[in-house]
Amino acid sequence: MEFDCGTGAGGFKEGNTCATGGDGGDREERRRDRIEGTDEEVKVERQKTNRIISRAKKFIEDGKKYSEAAKRNMDAAATNEKLISKYKEYKDKFNDGKFDKEYSEATKRATEYYKAASEYSQKAKGLFDKALKEEGRARARREKENPEGTAATRNKAGDIEISEANEQALKDKIAEFKKSHPKKNAPSLGTLKKVFRRGAGAFSTSFRPTISGGQPNSRNAWAMARVNKFLKMAGGGEVKESYRKADGDLL
Repeated sequence: MEFDCGTGAGGFKEGNTCATGGDGGDREERRRDRIEGTDEEVKVERQKTNRIISRAKKFIEDGKKYSEAAKRNMDAAATNEKLISKYKEYKDKFNDGKFDKEYSEATKRATEYYKAASEYSQKAKGLFDKALKEEGRARARREKENPEGTAATRNKAGDIEISEANEQALKDKIAEFKKSHPKKNAPSLGTLKKVFRRGAGAFSTSFRPTISGGQPNSRNAWAMARVNKFLKMAGGGEVKESYRKADGDLL
């Protein structure tokens, strides 16, 4: 973990003294030891949360499979409904019993397809409900890791915890921003963490696994997409007014 004096996330809290020797150095060392001493515990808790998220994703994947199966059966039932209509027309026209068997078989098939579609739909709903429950559990755990208000303003004290992979991705984006916009002040890691968390929070309130279509469709993707919009805005690019209102306070 990097320690960047006075910058918030990953560094000293506002008001602390940055020193490289004497008592200041001792304070830095004690702070580093205290944080490193909890790294393993934090890692274990994140792993638990990630397992919950993985279960939610698995429920969603399985639910989608059942939804697709339900749709296939509904399509098959609709096809047989057309046959039923055709055979009924023949029956009424000729009234000789010639199409009674075909009519009966098509009716039976349609009934079976509708029944299967209903069963698959119920299974899909059950899995989506489980996914929402797991999502809620994961969200509650994330809120404990990142207390309410830590992403509220640029100067709000307190560290925002995200995975090492996501933190590295944010660092890479900062480096890329500096190369692309050498005359612009690059956002700090702490600022991008706040934007990232806001995006993750928006996912929590807006996304539902039963809603199909639209990208991005995962918490991480929503968070990174918001970071990308923020970086575009920070670089002077055109963004929607809604984005500017949402994260303009962090510029």
